[in-house]
Amino acid sequence: MKLTPDQQAMLDGEKGWPLQIAMQMLTAVGAALDAPDMIPVTSTHLVIDGTALGEAGRDFLERLVEEGGRFAVPASINAIAVDRTKADMTAEEHDQIRMLEACEKMGALPSCSCNPFIQG
Repeated sequence: MKLTPDQQAMLDGEKGWPLQIAMQMLTAVGAALDAPDMIPVTSTHLVIDGTALGEAGRDFLERLVEEGGRFAVPASINAIAVDRTKADMTAEEHDQIRMLEACEKMGALPSCSCNPFIQG
């Protein structure tokens, strides 16, 4: 995959661990799809399913926050299966909220909608 000098610097870790790990993931997907290069994006939409991500996913997101990770483009978040007003959450529900908060700390809009385009 052909990378720009800036993209290569990210992949090499010159711009911090969060960007390095993101570029490792993106280039792996690109290689699997035989993509010749990256394409520009103007926004992203995240699915942060606590059941699928588990403790490892929660810890990964929180480490990204600790290491200064930020979304490079506007990011919205898909619906989550947790009532955020409920006082007696299960451990799994609490973990889902922690994942949501980690994404919010990195700049994501906690829209919690599968249709973020209708929310303005």
